[in-house]
This record gives sequence, C-alpha cells and structure tokens, in this order.
Amino acid sequence: SIRFDSRQEEMKNKIYSAFINAAYQPPKPDEILKAFGREERAAKMVFDALVDMDKLVKINEEIYITDEAYIKAKELLIDFLKANGEITAAQFRDTI
Repeated sequence: SIRFDSRQEEMKNKIYSAFINAAYQPPKPDEILKAFGREERAAKMVFDALVDMDKLVKINEEIYITDEAYIKAKELLIDFLKANGEITAAQFRDTI
C-alpha cells in the first residue's frame, strides 16, 4: 500500500479532484503537473502512484480518466451494446 505524507496527500487530492471535475474531458497530465511549479517532480510521483493504485486509468499517453469515470463509461457501453448490438465512436462520445 502506498503512503503519502501530508504534502503528498494534498497533491493527490488536488490531482484527483482535477480529473473528477473534468470527467470525460480530462486535463493533460503535463498541464496538471506544471501547476505545481517547483514541486512538479514530486507531483509526478504522486500522479504515477494514482495510476499504480488504479485511481487514474490510462487511455493513452495524454489521456487519463478516473477509475469511476472508466467504470461508468464501460457500463454505458455495455448497456448500449446490449440494446443496439453495435456502436460508433460518435455514438459512444454522445453516450458518455
């Protein structure tokens, strides 16, 4: 289990909140990390820990979403496919 000191805990909350608030329009990791200024390197370690803890899910190099958003998107996709049999990328975007 990963343990955070008080400053890292603040960073974790700030990073995770940014992704929660953004839902399916997530910020780029570099943008979030640069906001920490001189602490960018420490923030990167916290960000990586969130990924390791499966709190942030990597979609590709520039896109990460929260675990909750990932689960919800997956459920919506499954429900749509059960009802319709197939889905286009545009339909998926509209669904989430």
